[in-house]
Amino acid sequence: MRGEEDSLPNAPPPGLPRASRPPAGRPAPLSTRERHPPPSRLAAHPTAAPRAATSAGGGGSGGEKELKRRLKRLYPAVDEQETPLPRSWSPKDKFSYIGLSQNNLRVHYKGHGKTPKDAASVRATHPIPAACGIYYFEVKIVSKGRDGYMGIGLSAQGVNMNRLPDCCLSNLSRKFQV
Repeated sequence: MRGEEDSLPNAPPPGLPRASRPPAGRPAPLSTRERHPPPSRLAAHPTAAPRAATSAGGGGSGGEKELKRRLKRLYPAVDEQETPLPRSWSPKDKFSYIGLSQNNLRVHYKGHGKTPKDAASVRATHPIPAACGIYYFEVKIVSKGRDGYMGIGLSAQGVNMNRLPDCCLSNLSRKFQV
């Protein structure tokens, strides 16, 4: 199996993490690589805690250069000047119950959380370029609150941000009862 993965055109370069299959009977982890042409989207259900998700970013100019070099190796067909990769959550493309912090890398829910009408979502700053073919992203759930419920998935640009991602693209998103 390892040899097949190495021959894939979008396989990560040596030394970078590779997707693995989960054991039988267990759901696929968030880090499973899938095809994702529309923008990524994270949604926090109304009962989610104030800190719903985090993401990692490069720091400093040396870290930024290394990040750009690694991204170019992972996605050689993507021209970031023309179609930038998503690197943070969009402060403009979110529902009002969503707050962002830590350079728009951390999402927190600030709604009432009493009914499904209190759901909220946020999209990434840029859509995932189709040239990626396969796009890898991770989301870390820091806290779910007392009765937390979250959806992590993808959405098209015009989809309402006051719902979970599964409402629109059920085959491209996963809901988690944490």
